[in-house]
Amino acid sequence: EPDILSLADLNIEQMPLLDLCQNTNSGEIDVEISGGTPPYTFVWQTNTNTGPDLYETITTNEPTASITDLAPGDYYLYFYDDNGCVSNYDETMTI
Repeated sequence: EPDILSLADLNIEQMPLLDLCQNTNSGEIDVEISGGTPPYTFVWQTNTNTGPDLYETITTNEPTASITDLAPGDYYLYFYDDNGCVSNYDETMTI
């Protein structure tokens, strides 16, 4: 039986002030998970006026995923493995 699926590492790269002034989307979020059974599916969401909205879905055999070229805003993540085990990252990730 695999270990419990969980978030192992999180890195949020904020946008430099110059990029903000030039409307350049350069934020980045990198995550690494542990446990579970590959392939893994990472579901990224953004916050809109009507609630969370799908941003990007990534399915990979690797326990890592990144989203790049992000605009300022709030991002959310949940992920699941091949067995359907689901884990949420409960904190808001703000760029």
